[in-house]
Amino acid sequence: MENFLSGRFYTITNIGKVRKTNEDFADAALNPFGQLMIVVADGMGGQNCGDFASQTIGKGLIKEFKEYEKPFTKNKQVSKWLYKNINKYN
Repeated sequence: MENFLSGRFYTITNIGKVRKTNEDFADAALNPFGQLMIVVADGMGGQNCGDFASQTIGKGLIKEFKEYEKPFTKNKQVSKWLYKNINKYN
């Protein structure tokens, strides 16, 4: 896998006209090998603890990505890593 993305990352969300709070999560991180991961986790549409759910999975994936001990070199490796860590924080 090649690194081909460079630039800046910004987030902005809007709670809209119905909700009182924003349940969304968005963040980006580099791992120790300079690889980028962007996480976007949508809240659960007003369900109980939607904000907790999106924050938990988002922050968990960022944490695990920063601590992963080898570079990602194959798409299958990324898929396995995602599957493992989504299940860990879900």
